[in-house]
Amino acid sequence: MNNAIVKSPLIHKSLIDFHDWFYVFIEKRINRFVVQVNFGDGKSRQVATNNPGRLSELMVAGRKAVCISNPQGKTAGKLIAIQDDFGWAFIDTFFQMRAFEMAVQKKCIPWLEGYTLLKRNPRLGESVLDYWFLDSCGETVLLELKSAVYRQGRYATYPDCPSTRGQRHIKELTKYAQNGGKGLILFIASLAEVDAFRPAVDGDPEVGRLLRLAVDTSPLEIRALSLLYDPESGLKMGNHDLPVIIQ
Repeated sequence: MNNAIVKSPLIHKSLIDFHDWFYVFIEKRINRFVVQVNFGDGKSRQVATNNPGRLSELMVAGRKAVCISNPQGKTAGKLIAIQDDFGWAFIDTFFQMRAFEMAVQKKCIPWLEGYTLLKRNPRLGESVLDYWFLDSCGETVLLELKSAVYRQGRYATYPDCPSTRGQRHIKELTKYAQNGGKGLILFIASLAEVDAFRPAVDGDPEVGRLLRLAVDTSPLEIRALSLLYDPESGLKMGNHDLPVIIQ
């Protein structure tokens, strides 16, 4: 776990370009999967979101956002990013995963160099995780991504609401590591101008407690990286080794 906040020059390699994007303005979140927006023409339309967090600090009426087209869906677009006071919060979890995979493929994450992706969605106990890798020594590594787009000042945090799923993943990966397996939880901080990751105690104190327990009682690896988004230039690698602070 890297917990030292050190600022150094970073090369922001491009990971995903979006060619069919357009601006909208948030009106309100209707439910977990649908947001009501204005396209700037005074008419309300519905767009899709796949981020399960509450995002209450982002889903503010009048806030500028970015959608991409949704030709196969029932809504007028897919919401992928929302502007905040520091830049853009990229909230789409599908493209966060694709960006991570591109970063591995392009060797943008030095501490994952030599890793080979074997399988997506491996099972562990009662959970379905994100990835099964082989490391450079040929050992199995189970890796779970978490979207950390809840901003607290210059910290990216997770989660912004209680997450029984997140709790279960941490428990099962901690037990797996205690029993000799190699596990990794990677927090994706797709926010501008963040210096580190830390658990959001106000979102779910149990997640913070379980992460502290994992650090104290197991070799489970906990890391974070940042992604940077701009509508004109797409999604880029930020800090490949964002400091993690768990106290």
